[in-house]
Amino acid sequence: MKFVVPNFKEKSFNCPLCGTFSHMRWDYLLVGNTITNFYQACCSCCSEVSIWKVTERKGFDDTQGFMVFPDVNSYPLPAEDMPQDVKVDYLEAASIFSRSPRGAAALLRLGLQKLCKHLGEQGKNIDQDIRSLAAKNVLPPLVVKVADTLVTTQYILVK
Repeated sequence: MKFVVPNFKEKSFNCPLCGTFSHMRWDYLLVGNTITNFYQACCSCCSEVSIWKVTERKGFDDTQGFMVFPDVNSYPLPAEDMPQDVKVDYLEAASIFSRSPRGAAALLRLGLQKLCKHLGEQGKNIDQDIRSLAAKNVLPPLVVKVADTLVTTQYILVK
């Protein structure tokens, strides 16, 4: 089954605590009788809660928010055979993604560069490393096309 990333006020997604694709029950968090800027999403499978902060409100409807707890495990776990130094970057990227997508992208790029080095490349120029791995059939040639697209998109986002 496809992994569904947790998203504010979605009815179902993969629980960040148990990992199961599950229905979520959303409730305001109250202090006394006062509604706060926080929600909890309760997983119907494990009954654990994730905590979400409201970032945008339209009228009486809270339309945007981000998860503040748990801070990690919101995305697929790293592959078991992933090198430890790459795994550290991947987990850090996952933990900051909702607060800093560009920071997470930079960490993932660093992890990919380290992975290229583990696969026998120099690890200095990610574009050359990916092309070399594709030429050696370590990576499918389609990866070069995807990498080129990502590099182009990265330059657009940074500007």
